[in-house]
Amino acid sequence: MELPSDQKYTHKKLLREAPTADIQDPSTLLVKVSRKLHIREAIAMIEEAETKDQRPKRVVILGCEETISKAISVAEIYKRKVKEGHSIILKQATKIYRKEFAYEVRKTEEDSAIEKVKKSCIEIVLSLDEPSQI
Repeated sequence: MELPSDQKYTHKKLLREAPTADIQDPSTLLVKVSRKLHIREAIAMIEEAETKDQRPKRVVILGCEETISKAISVAEIYKRKVKEGHSIILKQATKIYRKEFAYEVRKTEEDSAIEKVKKSCIEIVLSLDEPSQI
């Protein structure tokens, strides 16, 4: 997702503009967990997406080495709230996710952190469908 450099995007606005290039399915919600994003804010964003349309079938939570525990907490809290059949899958993120997450970090972190984030980006998939559909 290429954004014009002259345009100012807040973290929340960028999150709401998901899905990304490799996720065209509107039933998928993408949440990027940064150091500055509070767990409550991330949960509120997911809940806001639920009230607008319907509950997303998949929630993809992106984090890196420094934020992975926060990202897992978001997934666990959301999992407890929905109380439905679902699974959480933790895996290395795709290249597209890494690139997009690094773009987000570039606005808030120093340049030395960007390569580290690209390499260590973790994708948490919270599926509210059958696990075989992931």
